[in-house]
Amino acid sequence: MLFKLTEVTTDEEVGRLMEALYESYTHPYNGFWDMFKGQSDEEYIARYNEWRKLDPNVRWIYVTDTETDEVVGATQWNIYESNPFETDPPPLKAYWNEEGALYYPVIQWCGTKSAYRRRGIGMLMMKWGTERADQMGISSFVEATDLGEPLYRAAGFVTSHEFTFDASPDKPDEEWQSWRRKLQLPMHGFFMWRPIGGTWIKGETQFPWSAESSKA
Repeated sequence: MLFKLTEVTTDEEVGRLMEALYESYTHPYNGFWDMFKGQSDEEYIARYNEWRKLDPNVRWIYVTDTETDEVVGATQWNIYESNPFETDPPPLKAYWNEEGALYYPVIQWCGTKSAYRRRGIGMLMMKWGTERADQMGISSFVEATDLGEPLYRAAGFVTSHEFTFDASPDKPDEEWQSWRRKLQLPMHGFFMWRPIGGTWIKGETQFPWSAESSKA
């Protein structure tokens, strides 16, 4: 069985890869997906296509099974030519849901269909982005879930710190508490950084913010 990696260039491709991401984020369940999914498949596919076109930093890739042409994995890479962490991003109101405001850190999607895991698809998508980062001479960041952390670690990312992700509604009520339980909030995560080349030398390599602090 062979796999092919492709970069998204059309709206139709986004529709195909979203189905794969939906399956990957529900086996096992991950509340991140439901937070961003919205009210219908048509709406969220159109929204992600709009976001893709508006933000030149967004690069979607996906992997297909060459025998069946089935999309089996997809990843959103955000490739910046300047530091995106110099200022905090503003809170994002979840306008795609009927009510509520959710607040989030920067998130990139990465998923492989459950039946295709442990076949190198995730690492194939990691190499696509990390090779570009190395060519550009820049380091990489990712906010990982417990499930994704081993993949990112294998791709050269190291954990800076762990965090807890939660969300806040405008008006907390019992319905919100029900959603909170469904989404399995709060979620545990890892803020991970990959040095150029993916090599961490203990006692020598420093996180860039640690290096800046030592110069102050």
